[in-house]
Amino acid sequence: MLDRLTTADFAPPRPAAFVAPVLGGGPPLTLDLLEVKALRETPALAGRPARRAFSLLFRARTAGYIPQGTIGLEHDQHGRLEIFMVPVGRDEEGLLLEAIFT
Repeated sequence: MLDRLTTADFAPPRPAAFVAPVLGGGPPLTLDLLEVKALRETPALAGRPARRAFSLLFRARTAGYIPQGTIGLEHDQHGRLEIFMVPVGRDEEGLLLEAIFT
């Protein structure tokens, strides 16, 4: 599924918020999609068509820290997506996380 996603899947109007269940029974974490950015063209590989690499920038509304790793996100349109994310900063509303698709 992830290998078929493109920027068009996340184009405006932006999808609704993504929800990440929290281990340990806490309330789920909401991630807002802030930015979709096209990157370079990725060449076709055996069994995979060429596509333009892209990045997604999310904001997790939390004062806590989320280490880099695979996060299972639930979304009404996309279902469950297991996405590797890296924290890239913080703003006044929460932690910023980036996912890159090649």
